[in-house]
Amino acid sequence: MHLETKETPMLKQWITALIGLAVLSVPFMGMSQEVMMWTLIVSGILITGLSLLTAYEMTGTETEVRTYREIHV
Repeated sequence: MHLETKETPMLKQWITALIGLAVLSVPFMGMSQEVMMWTLIVSGILITGLSLLTAYEMTGTETEVRTYREIHV
């Protein structure tokens, strides 16, 4: 059962992009090494979770990759 809307995949991509920007900015925030380490660990967990969720949802769909000939013949 998928409760996904058309906006959901785009939302996941935006969230992943924002997490990526946060990871890029961490070294410039003046945090201690311990805080930076935990920030990166949490960010990695979030990115991994979103990626796995997207991969799981894509396996349940009936999406086919079709060749050019199959579509236009």
